Amino acid sequence: MKIDARHVETFLADPGRARFVLVYGPDTSLVAERARRLAKLVAGSLDDPFRLTELDADTAERLPEEAGAQAFGGGRRVVLLRDAGDRQVAPVEAALEGKGDALIVAIGGDLPG
Repeated sequence: MKIDARHVETFLADPGRARFVLVYGPDTSLVAERARRLAKLVAGSLDDPFRLTELDADTAERLPEEAGAQAFGGGRRVVLLRDAGDRQVAPVEAALEGKGDALIVAIGGDLPG
């Protein structure tokens, strides 16, 4: 599902049970702010290592394991995937096929086309 620009704020306020969100665009500050908003909404805090994990393109192979892990103390986990690109498709697909309910927020920057 692609969120139309006029519905972005509504989605950011309530992403429901979404398991994967790709945040991208030419404004890197806005992209980062939106990713942080989603992470904080779902995880409750950006400082809780039991509910929030940050990966990048070089550590994306850990994505299925991190997305499938249970949050210590309950609640949903969030996995932020920075510098997401084509190389991370396989780990994302594997994570989404898993049993976890974590929200994966991929930060893609300004993508072509």
